Amino acid sequence: MTDGGKDRQAYDVTVVGDQLIVAVGHDFDSASLQQDWATAITAMHPGPFVGVRIDLARALRASSTFYAGLMQLHVHYAKGGTATPVTLVNAHRSIIANLDVLRLKRFFVIA
Repeated sequence: MTDGGKDRQAYDVTVVGDQLIVAVGHDFDSASLQQDWATAITAMHPGPFVGVRIDLARALRASSTFYAGLMQLHVHYAKGGTATPVTLVNAHRSIIANLDVLRLKRFFVIA
């Protein structure tokens, strides 16, 4: 998606060996860039993976769509009894606090 000549990405996905790494962008919640993000990721990268890492270094806040997507990723990559953990790295304290409020923190590894 472009905006005034600047590319704006909601997230970048990289596969390194048997690891899936998703880097959430600064503009994740801007201009509906996040719509169906987890569905797109699981369709393009169905797995299995030994680990799934969501890098939140550039994300300072998140909408309910973000948290719903995290749960979609958790359910998809933990299916079949493989229990591949979704690890959240570099998460801002507000995102971790929201996971607590929503009672979702127990589903993720916080690193």
